[in-house]
Amino acid sequence: MKSLILTFISFFTLLSCSNNDDENSQQNNEIVETWKLVKFEAGFGPTFNYDGEITWKFNTNNTIDVTIANGTQVYSSLPLSNTGNYTYNIPNSNVLNLNQTENWSYEINNSQLIINQNPSADGRRLTFNKVQ
Repeated sequence: MKSLILTFISFFTLLSCSNNDDENSQQNNEIVETWKLVKFEAGFGPTFNYDGEITWKFNTNNTIDVTIANGTQVYSSLPLSNTGNYTYNIPNSNVLNLNQTENWSYEINNSQLIINQNPSADGRRLTFNKVQ
C-alpha cells in the first residue's frame, strides 16, 4: 500500500513539474519577438512616449538586440538604454532578468509586453507593442 501511495505521489509530482516547464517554455517562446517601445514611465519621473524609435528583439539564444534610432531622447533610467546586444533570462514565471543585473516582472497580453520594476512602489514601467 505504501509503495502504491508513493507511486501516485511521484507520478503527480512529475506531472506538476513538467507542466511548469511547459508553462515557462511557452512564456519564453511568447517573448521571442521584436517589440517596439511605446511608453516608458520612470516612477515619479516623467513619462516618455515613443513611436517605434526603440526596439527590443528577444532572440532564442537569450539575447536582446536593442536598436535606438539616432536622435531619440533616452531617459537615464531606461534599462538597456544604448543600441547593442544584451542578455536576458527568465528564471521563473513572470520574472525577466535583464543583462544579468536587474529583475523585472513582465506580462504579455495579446500583442503587448509590459515590463515592471517594483510597480508597488511606483517603479519603472515599459510598455511595448509587438512588431507585426
